[in-house]
Amino acid sequence: MKESIGNAFVFGLVLTFAFLMMIILTAAINYSRANKVKNKILHYVSAYAEYNTMVDQNGQLQPIDLSGSDLEEQINRELSEIGYKANYGGWSQNDCDDKGVSEKGGIVLNSHSNYHYCVYAFPSERGYYYGVKTFMYFDIPVIGAQLELPVYGETRVIYDLGEK
Repeated sequence: MKESIGNAFVFGLVLTFAFLMMIILTAAINYSRANKVKNKILHYVSAYAEYNTMVDQNGQLQPIDLSGSDLEEQINRELSEIGYKANYGGWSQNDCDDKGVSEKGGIVLNSHSNYHYCVYAFPSERGYYYGVKTFMYFDIPVIGAQLELPVYGETRVIYDLGEK
């Protein structure tokens, strides 16, 4: 009797350890994918902003226009190759929150996208810097819930090097 209780306890420990390791591996893979997507988008946005600066009539630097640009197509193509989660129903709202963004004077650059990521532009004294938020997804099959956790990063300031 004593051995059967001991064996059941050890078996329970092994199952608990295996379950915890599965959760840790799933979290690491999802974080890695979200971080990879964030870094790719940051790279594309900073490269695009350096070569496609826009100036208004008063000579003030403007943030890049993401909608309908080659940059958006390039980002969507890259995200489909990586296997990043697409929005259900195709072209839909991103629901990019602007809490904390509007206090810094930032604006949301992509309100619609095939994929759930957010690109923000923040003004500074010398130009704009851009922030990107991607998401880690966890589907919980037993209760049918989905958990999404944000991963955020920023570019350096893209300086306005044009003549003034």
